[in-house]
Amino acid sequence: MGVGLREVAALGIRGRDEMLGDLTIQGNLKGLPSITEPLQVAVENGAMRVLVPISNKSQFTALPEEVVEKLDVIFYGDVDRAVVKAIEL
Repeated sequence: MGVGLREVAALGIRGRDEMLGDLTIQGNLKGLPSITEPLQVAVENGAMRVLVPISNKSQFTALPEEVVEKLDVIFYGDVDRAVVKAIEL
């Protein structure tokens, strides 16, 4: 069971930004089985930017057009970079 990455980087994330992925107790980053539904929910809730684990990049082409047009999707490969990107957004 992982700890949500949102809890790790929440201090710098604004209300319209989302982060997907899990951080395990060992510090490893895990992507999601599917990003389609979480990104659709993000759009419905007014998100503008979403950080997504690079391991989910192959799923990007299968996303609905509405999701791709409305979100600025930023991929990240490790926890340190995710935190920096989240704070910089």
